[in-house]
Amino acid sequence: MAQKTDYSRISIPSDKDPKNYTCTERRAYEHTLLMQEGTFDVLHTIKLGLHFGVNPSTISRDRTVLEDYVFEAFNKSNILPEVITTKRWAVKEARSAGDYAAADRVSDSILKMAQDLGILDRVADKLELETRDKSLEDILKNKKKVGKSE
Repeated sequence: MAQKTDYSRISIPSDKDPKNYTCTERRAYEHTLLMQEGTFDVLHTIKLGLHFGVNPSTISRDRTVLEDYVFEAFNKSNILPEVITTKRWAVKEARSAGDYAAADRVSDSILKMAQDLGILDRVADKLELETRDKSLEDILKNKKKVGKSE
């Protein structure tokens, strides 16, 4: 069985014309874009095809390979807690800055990434349980407060 390439460990040459990248270097570059943006939507076939001097169908094949790579990496290290933690932190930061539109955009982007990774249902279930638990916790706190004031 052939050894799989770990695109996160490939050095992207800064002194080389992207049109001369090897297939592995190109995919490592695309993987970096994917990790920075958090969605496969960043892998525009025509735009990247022009950037690398390859046919858009080559970029499409790269995307398929990277989807498999990310999905396999996800299965090896359960990314679900990281996705939920990142979503919570980013939304909290945007809200504390008073930028509710940014909070919505961040939330949508992270949920889109979860959808791309095929874990949206699990993320939604976990967030719904946390929301339900938080609501129950708030109800119990309020009930204690009301009981103390009587």
